[in-house]
Amino acid sequence: MISRGNNSLSDFSLIAIIVVGTTGANIFYLPRIAAEQAGRDAWISIALAVLPACFIAGLIYLLCRRFPNRILPGFSVLILGKPLGVLVSLVYIVYTLSLCAITLRLFIELAKTWTMFWTPQWFFIVFLLIPVAYTTLQGVAPLGRLMEITLLILLLTVPLVILPAFHQFEPVQIRPVGQEGLLVIGRAIGAIAFPYLGFEVLLVFFPMFAGGKNILRLYLIGLIAVAVLFTGSALLTYTVMGIEYVRVQIWPLMEFLSLGRLPVLERIDNLFLFLWAFKIIGLITVQYYAATATAAGLTGQKYYSLWALLLLPVLYTITTFIGSQVTVFDLAFQFGLWGAVFITVLVLLLLLVAVIRGLDERKGMRKP
Repeated sequence: MISRGNNSLSDFSLIAIIVVGTTGANIFYLPRIAAEQAGRDAWISIALAVLPACFIAGLIYLLCRRFPNRILPGFSVLILGKPLGVLVSLVYIVYTLSLCAITLRLFIELAKTWTMFWTPQWFFIVFLLIPVAYTTLQGVAPLGRLMEITLLILLLTVPLVILPAFHQFEPVQIRPVGQEGLLVIGRAIGAIAFPYLGFEVLLVFFPMFAGGKNILRLYLIGLIAVAVLFTGSALLTYTVMGIEYVRVQIWPLMEFLSLGRLPVLERIDNLFLFLWAFKIIGLITVQYYAATATAAGLTGQKYYSLWALLLLPVLYTITTFIGSQVTVFDLAFQFGLWGAVFITVLVLLLLLVAVIRGLDERKGMRKP
């Protein structure tokens, strides 16, 4: 059971946790993946991909509000019984750690390809995981404040993307709109599922927010902000560089950034990459905290600090186990598909069984 009070987070923290905990290094290659699947209508697929995420978010809200003082391990055991509930929690821990590892490896591949060619992989992993571990050990309130700061840094980096190359904006690059057809646009949504994963952390963070009645609205605002960020960055790359050119670039957003210049900045791409490292640290921190809190929940919240340390070598091992750059991209694609299926099936199962069994603790009691 989780009590609010010292664990309470603000409304802005919820939006920050959703935005920061969702977007990662995938934003740098998403325009290419979408263009390969949907051609000139790729930006439409990216924008529409938020709709399934919003639907699942609504289901998560309906589930979590039935158990306002419990996180995933608590209500999964209550709903499914101890054996299945523990299994569900363990699978979720593996899921979150895998999401952290893939995100970390994608960013390492980007950094090593673009600027830090000779830096060993282990140094990247250790350098990024140190602040993750430290923030996780401090608890949820410092984590919420860090996510707020990270979101503000993210908002400050947006002009670096828009302003320098905005004069090269050519809408003709995405015309005619809709020429690929609804079937192609819809099929492409499944191929770009990975960038939207991460919003399901509400399964762990729900009891920690003070404004319970506003959670769904703030939840959806966060997801829509993510969709705007993804769609806007993709539109800029398409309209400035063209769909055909984007298709053959590994990191098209970085190629786009390299075109821009500011009076006091010669390499906008390197500055943006540096600032985005804070975003990657924030995403991994949110997901790692979710894994740690879930593991601690299985042991009655008695060994939170211990789990925060024990899971670090597990995350390090998973990250180093992932192979080449091609393997990372393929793994991200597969994880996006099956991860979305896992979260959807998990939430639907828990919600359906809870409704059938009449489990609802919103009034501090369990329905018969």
